[in-house]
Amino acid sequence: MKIIFIIAGFLLFISAALAEDQTIAFGYLLNTIAHNDMEPTLAKGDRIASDPTYYENKAIERGDIVLFHSPKNDGTLWVKRIIGLPGELAESKKGMVFVNGEILKESYVEEAYTKGISQALNKKYTVSTHHYYVLGDNRDNSMDSRLIGTINKQSIVAKVVSIYLSPNLLRIGELDGVKYP
Repeated sequence: MKIIFIIAGFLLFISAALAEDQTIAFGYLLNTIAHNDMEPTLAKGDRIASDPTYYENKAIERGDIVLFHSPKNDGTLWVKRIIGLPGELAESKKGMVFVNGEILKESYVEEAYTKGISQALNKKYTVSTHHYYVLGDNRDNSMDSRLIGTINKQSIVAKVVSIYLSPNLLRIGELDGVKYP
């Protein structure tokens, strides 16, 4: 009987892994990364698992990767990284990011992803209450707070916790949350 349960669980996992976007399995929201705006952290084709209950007992933190409703109101979910928290001054200038006037050290952003359009997107935002400043890790190819403004906390659907399937099997696993002082 135990073996049947294990096989059934495995088959359910495999079917969820191959399902269309925005599937729920085992309490996780499963999505496929459709664009390269979060490279190198998340690559096009990666399948991610997100926890929709994560923020019920925890605060949203800088460095978290979140799924949120598209500001285009087209029913899609976008994936970005939390950079600026409520009450902070977030600024992008010449490919660098500053929070409250201090340069943000971002180990997850590669220099190659900040050489183009990022150099010209010089924007400054004071993040309102219940809002967040979000950026894609691939700064030169990301529609994010520099263009759409901050996002409302109510639009955040889940925290991305892992890559559960990828064309590059070495990418599969838990996403280490980048913590900042």
